[in-house]
Amino acid sequence: MSLADGEIIAFLDDDCTVASDWIDSIEETTARYPKATLFFGSFIAAPHDWTAYYTPSHSIIEEEQIDGSGAYVSHASGVGGNMCLRRSQLFDYDAFDVCLGAGAKTFHSGEDVDLFNRVLVTNRCVVKTPHIRVQHHGMRSHQGGSSRRLVRASVFSLGAVDAKLVRCGKPRARTKVLKSEVEKHSRSQAWQPVEEITNESSLPALVRAWTCQKSRSAPGPRSLSLRGVSLCAPSFRTCW
Repeated sequence: MSLADGEIIAFLDDDCTVASDWIDSIEETTARYPKATLFFGSFIAAPHDWTAYYTPSHSIIEEEQIDGSGAYVSHASGVGGNMCLRRSQLFDYDAFDVCLGAGAKTFHSGEDVDLFNRVLVTNRCVVKTPHIRVQHHGMRSHQGGSSRRLVRASVFSLGAVDAKLVRCGKPRARTKVLKSEVEKHSRSQAWQPVEEITNESSLPALVRAWTCQKSRSAPGPRSLSLRGVSLCAPSFRTCW
């Protein structure tokens, strides 16, 4: 991101293909919402055999503008594999929490949900639209447990994202949204029943994120501010 010099920064996963009007749709949508900070488009699974494979997806049916500091409770985030943000409305700190997402040590996803939360908590605006479309080809096989491992890692990370909100003084967290997301995907063979996934993956992550670093020194104001990156200023260990 530090090397990009445009006002709108777009993100795309390496296992996605874009619609022919992808860039035009980004330009048109961001122009219609000049005060919005964060934009999510539809993340559509490529055709495949759902009985043999699981492909993460997030289809958006209607365009909506989401704002208000409590809106993170009643609205689900989009997916970082089809996302763009407005540089001039970014935080003073880094946009992403490096303790979340690909390459992180423990929590291998959730950086997009965390950014969604922080934008709304700080009274900024998010737009979700079906007009910005990509097709996701990242299939995971049910055979051998690849799809199940992906899902468990995802829900585990979402538990940490919820814990982060709680630690930052937002006790409502995202329990309602988390449950709806799990229920939405529970039809797939990749997902266990809602209660099992919540108990075995998400809640332990929430508890771990809450307790595992309590013996460390108390964090400073910056590290507990949702305006900044509260998990990594400068690191998960030192600020939790």
